[in-house]
Amino acid sequence: MYSLYSNQICKKGENAKAWILEAWGGCSHKKKVAASAVTAFWNLTSIKTRSFAAFMCLVIFRCYRQQLTWTQEGEEEGQQQAKTSTMVESVKVD
Repeated sequence: MYSLYSNQICKKGENAKAWILEAWGGCSHKKKVAASAVTAFWNLTSIKTRSFAAFMCLVIFRCYRQQLTWTQEGEEEGQQQAKTSTMVESVKVD
């Protein structure tokens, strides 16, 4: 069932994300809106939900940092390979 509707679900998710980011970009009171959202979440949820949300935020943050370091390492390796190939080519020319 999911495989039949996965493309439509992804498109709706991408459209919702784009709409939210566009609205957030045009918002002039971002700090107040964020503080209100956090306060509403805190007051309307149980301790279990808060702890689960904190855990998920931690997982997302660690995943983001790990992905960021992988990207930086990949760029450094690419730069080193480019330098090595340049050095090899200059040695062959001489």
